[in-house]
Amino acid sequence: MITWKHQIESLKHIVDWVWLLDVAAGDEIDSMPQLVPNVNAHYIITPIHQHYYYRNKSDHFCGIGNHLLTPSTQTLVLKDEAPLIRLGIRFTPTVFYQLSEHAWGKGIATLACQFMTRLAFDHLSAHKVTADCYVGNVGSYKTMEKCGYQHEGTQKGYYKLEDGFEDRVLYGITKERFDSLNR
Repeated sequence: MITWKHQIESLKHIVDWVWLLDVAAGDEIDSMPQLVPNVNAHYIITPIHQHYYYRNKSDHFCGIGNHLLTPSTQTLVLKDEAPLIRLGIRFTPTVFYQLSEHAWGKGIATLACQFMTRLAFDHLSAHKVTADCYVGNVGSYKTMEKCGYQHEGTQKGYYKLEDGFEDRVLYGITKERFDSLNR
């Protein structure tokens, strides 16, 4: 059995890490892997013919080929048999938008942020969505605030610029807050 996980430095603001599980024919899986409840999603790339099966206390998920595991509030137990290979991309549901200057001030970013937030909660089962921007990008964090996101912190000197560093501001919204604002 081969397993590893790796963070790709240039993508760490979008992808938490990439992981691999490769179990050859005849290899034993001593204990079934488990994904504990967390805010992360996993896009899993597998051979097109490979089956997958996951279960939790109340349900099961099965299919063939590539698939998305959405954030979960229950432990998922993987029920697998060798041979299998899975390449996973772990990410946290995050809102990302970037507009050219000529599109600023027209409500486009607000619509995009609202759409992506609703998509994360209604279709990806996220319980929280996060977003961030440069501290000097007032338009971006005002957009997040208009969409119900709350300021959760500042990381000093996070972004390296040609002439120094700029802080990163962190925003987030929970499903509970989103639902209360959108009744």
